[in-house]
Formats: sequence, structure tokens, C-alpha cells
Amino acid sequence: MARRLDALAIALTLLAGAFGCRTNTQLGSLQCQTLADCAPPATVCGPDGRCVPGCAGDSDACVNGASCDPSTGECSGAQACADDSMCDPPASVCAASTHTCVVGCTLGPCADGLACQPQTGHCCDPSQPNCARPPDGGVGCNSDSECPNAPATICSAGACVPGCATSGCTAPLSCAASGHCQTVTCARDDDCDPGSYCAQTGGCTVLAFGGQIECAGGTKVPYRCSSKMTAGDFTACVGAAGPSGCPYCIDDSCFHPGLCQDASQCHRGDDCIGGLCTVQPAQCEELVQLADVVKGRYAAGKEVCVRDQVTSQRTGYDGMLEIKLGTSPYLFVDVAPMYAAAGVRIPSVGEVVTVHGVVRWDAGHYDRELLPVDWVSP
Repeated sequence: MARRLDALAIALTLLAGAFGCRTNTQLGSLQCQTLADCAPPATVCGPDGRCVPGCAGDSDACVNGASCDPSTGECSGAQACADDSMCDPPASVCAASTHTCVVGCTLGPCADGLACQPQTGHCCDPSQPNCARPPDGGVGCNSDSECPNAPATICSAGACVPGCATSGCTAPLSCAASGHCQTVTCARDDDCDPGSYCAQTGGCTVLAFGGQIECAGGTKVPYRCSSKMTAGDFTACVGAAGPSGCPYCIDDSCFHPGLCQDASQCHRGDDCIGGLCTVQPAQCEELVQLADVVKGRYAAGKEVCVRDQVTSQRTGYDGMLEIKLGTSPYLFVDVAPMYAAAGVRIPSVGEVVTVHGVVRWDAGHYDRELLPVDWVSP
């Protein structure tokens, strides 16, 4: 998948150590044009013309199907590029020294003294205008216990907000003693507030938001596992799952891929079929606004339905189908191979479709997406 990277593997490369370049200057202060200007394989010439840690023999730190050359610290076999538009910014950008797509700064390192500009994937001088990371939007909690005076203040979609005794609820939801809006018993995630999901027990449970803060309780696994096509392959890749509301953490975001042993590990309204959580009809009785997903109203791990026009689609090198819904705002929704193999319909560009999927924060692109998508109308 061209757009997605393995953030866990990339983070490991940062442990390779900050070795000095071949001159007497310190790492990050040297303007490099070629590999020889740095100290390979420990450091290589990054996309912004400064020495950064190499791939440390780990091909998971590379993009576009490239592999890591341990002798040089560089990725080889990646897509050739002339500029960033030929890669997938900001997660993947074009390195001027090699003319290949390499890891952008949203998932890879910046040289010393530089800051990441997540809109572009390039590092920049923090003393210059427009070189600042966007605010986290109040994200800072994974559970109500992290908010002061709960249930007067509750955790919803990663932020401590006033409980329903103050904010009120919209019918048919009513205010529960927990401070959250919900129905007496829930049948689907739609019956719970934006920061909660419907468990098989019939009660609304707060989701561990993830996103710009780490997941709470999930099993941390590499992103490549999300492309596994069978329950057996998925299990071999990820190992044991964490809690049902946030079973896995991929790129520090809750990921609900559907792996299960029984229905208790799925959201209520889903069933465990062939080892995968499968949405049962009717999938989309309620629609949410695409813009609300983009703005972060819904927590990572929340199952939602959106409806809009397909404006583009493409398939990454690992087989993940990426569909862009809408224009302004727009939302990416991803169909993993295991769901495509299970019969999820692939829409055409120009179609207006209803999509059911799971909200997820994409650390590489600093935005939200639906992944996995397990149902597309009609």
C-alpha cells in the first residue's frame, strides 16, 4: 500500500544511534547531496539534504516495496521519482539525492534542529514561518479515569469534554450515570456516543482513542499485518489480540481488523465467521457526516457508515485498495485484501456509495481514515 507505512519498524531504526558525519560537524548540521557526504550505513542522505539514520537492515523501514541494503543503509528498488507528486506525501516523499520515494518525516526522523511539517512530509527550520506541527485538538485521554471529576467530565474521542449532565443528549440517546449518551441497551455502535462502541454485552464502552497519543491496551503490531488475507495468516502476523474495543495498535491507533475466536471479540451487531468479525445486515441504518469523521468527532475503533462520491482509487503494492470519498473535505477508506477476497464490492470512480468501516488515525498522513472497510453498497 503506497500510502501506508510501518511506523513501528521505522521507530526501531531511530535506535540505530546518532553517529557523526564524516566531517567534524555533528549529525544534522551537514548539508548532504550524496550518500558519501554522510556515514553509511549508520547515516544516509535524507530527503531534506541532511544526514539521518539509515534503514538498519530492516526492509520494513522502506516504502513502495523497496528493500534495505545493510551495506549502505539505504532502501533500494523503490519507485523512481522526479518530485514528491510521484510518491505519496507526506508519508512518502522524493529524495533529491537518489530520486526514489523515501519515508517522510511524519513517520521517519528529522535531522537535529529541524521540525517535521506534517502537511508536506518534509523537515523545516522551526524558526521560520509556517514550520509548526498542527495542534493536537485537545487529544489527551484514553479513558474517563484520565479526566478530572468524572462523570462531570468524560473522555470522548480522545478529549476530556463535559459529560452529558451538562452537554445533554440527542434522541434517541439518553444521559447515563457514566456521563455518556447512550441507549439503555445498544445494538450497534450507532447507539453509543462518538467516543464509545457497542460491546456484545449490550452496553456502550469507551474506546481507547489512540491517534496522537498511544493506544491503551491494544497489541502493538506492524501495519503490514493489515494486508493479510486469511484469519490464519493474520494470526501468524499479529499474535494475540488485545481488548475487543481496541484489539490492535497500528501506528499508535486502535485497529479493529476483524480477527476473532467468537462473537464476544467483535462489536455488537457483528458476527465471527471463519475467524473474522463480519458485519451483519443491515449494515448502515444510520449515516454520519463525512466531515465529522475528518474533524475527529469519532474515536479510533468506532464503526461508522458514510456516504459520498468516489473521486479516486488506487491499489498499493501490498494489495490494499485505497478509495477517496468526497472532495472538500475528503476521506480515504481502505479495503484490505482479506475483505476484498471475502466479497466486498469495489466501487467505480464517480459512483455514490455507502461505506461501512472503522475509524482510524493515520500517523503517516496526519489524518483520519476508515480501515478496514468491510461493506460497500449496494
